[in-house]
Amino acid sequence: MLTLDQLRPGEVGEIFRIEGCDGISCRLREMGFVPGEAVRFLSKAPLGDPLSCLIQGSRIALRGSEARRVFLAPPGGSTQPSLSGAASGFPEPSGRCGSGCQQMGR
Repeated sequence: MLTLDQLRPGEVGEIFRIEGCDGISCRLREMGFVPGEAVRFLSKAPLGDPLSCLIQGSRIALRGSEARRVFLAPPGGSTQPSLSGAASGFPEPSGRCGSGCQQMGR
């Protein structure tokens, strides 16, 4: 599956999911990186980090490691996972982390 850091400048993707539930992934969700939202990749710094993108009218700079947590829907694909839990290969949510995002069970 494609991640935000794999887009080229000017390309637009639709967010499918955000990986993890630590402070960074929760903060990404708070900034608008939520499933179904469109994100435009603007540019990379000369050494590749940070990346600049546009989401909900705001220009956001992300580290490459943060952008790799943002998974994009395949072109023409659904933004809603069709399977959950063990059937999808992802654990079921087991609770909430500090800012209200779903915490993934370990």
